[in-house]
Amino acid sequence: MKQRHIAILATLSFCLFACVNQNPAANTGLAKTSEETPRLFTDHSAADQDDFKKCGIDRDEYYRLMTLPVEDFDQDFEGGWRTLDYKQGCKGAAARLLKSYIAEYEYTYERQHNQLEWHRGQVLASSGNYDEALAVFKRTYKDGDDEKAWNLYVDGTIAFLKKDKPALQAARDKLAKVPVPEKLKDARRKFLKDNPNITMRDGFIDDPGNLYVLEGFIKCFHESYAVAYGKCEK
Repeated sequence: MKQRHIAILATLSFCLFACVNQNPAANTGLAKTSEETPRLFTDHSAADQDDFKKCGIDRDEYYRLMTLPVEDFDQDFEGGWRTLDYKQGCKGAAARLLKSYIAEYEYTYERQHNQLEWHRGQVLASSGNYDEALAVFKRTYKDGDDEKAWNLYVDGTIAFLKKDKPALQAARDKLAKVPVPEKLKDARRKFLKDNPNITMRDGFIDDPGNLYVLEGFIKCFHESYAVAYGKCEK
């Protein structure tokens, strides 16, 4: 099985949307928007709708995905947005789906907003769209002393995309010194126990978060993000 790297999310209560009216927006649980980010399937351009369809996402499937609770949308590898990401030539569609979902549930799932943005940035970077990925990644820094490890990971990822090796090495070295809280180790153990079908790398429980990713970026510094991420571990 291909190794899959995902973040651990806390258990939350999720809101589902009732579809009780007869107009298209109400039937999907989504609101028609006049903002720049499309929410409804028909808000997307005709070309983007065709792109979705080529990737197996017709109108009904789009609304199924858009009305999923955030954990199912983000963490279900076989039923959420990742089904698009795994298909050849569908990363653009995956990034657009993530953008629409993030905009629709910006306030409903505020605690997961950062994680969803990060995943959108990863999809953009994997498709070679570094400029947009950088703009997204820069929005994912977190406040608080306990977020040092995460922010160093963001620093290192941005440095890799900018091809700034000294900054990448500095971020890696600082991250290596960040202690891993026992509470996080316990959460990782629980994740492995609850997901026996997912195989994580050696050292997953004890290493500072995402240290191995930055080490991979250093080892494969001249490769693309798509190649270096998760495929160039020491």
